[in-house]
Amino acid sequence: TEFGAHVFPNDSTAIQDGRLQRIADDKFLFTRYADEGGMDIAWLPTFSYKARAKGLKVFIVSTVAWYCSLNNWTPQQYGQHIYDLLYGASSYIDNGTIFGIEIGAEESDCYRDNPNDFRWFWNPPIGSGWWFGRDLSGEEFADYYIAAKERIMNSPYASWKNLEIWSSGSPEKHESLTYTPTHT
Repeated sequence: TEFGAHVFPNDSTAIQDGRLQRIADDKFLFTRYADEGGMDIAWLPTFSYKARAKGLKVFIVSTVAWYCSLNNWTPQQYGQHIYDLLYGASSYIDNGTIFGIEIGAEESDCYRDNPNDFRWFWNPPIGSGWWFGRDLSGEEFADYYIAAKERIMNSPYASWKNLEIWSSGSPEKHESLTYTPTHT
């Protein structure tokens, strides 16, 4: 109820300012910065500046699946990306504009047919290979999450340790998610 709409950070200035202004006008407190594959990390300070000017706080969403599918990154490469992303916007972490980062989103939309072949695919067919929404790949996703979180928590910047760090997923697509009642 306090979260404004998703604003693509690389939208043109006019569109970005317009969307951020509508979020502020609607009395939302937070806006989402989408760190998606291929995004220039230099957009985060610009986006944060514009959000702060409108009284909004920013949380970052960095989708592991994008980076796996586009770049075939290792967990360590993804962790370094998170470090570089935050480093460029450190002053906005210091002043509280950036308050949190979500490591992972929609991970069940990334699958692979072999260990070196990640693909981005909405609703991969069941049995189409490993995807982050299944048992074995969930463990693999955890490697990316841990690598990124460790880079944040082990940084020399005190304000980074105050960031809210969380992860999300797409449980509606988790074919391995089962519910077994324990009471009758």
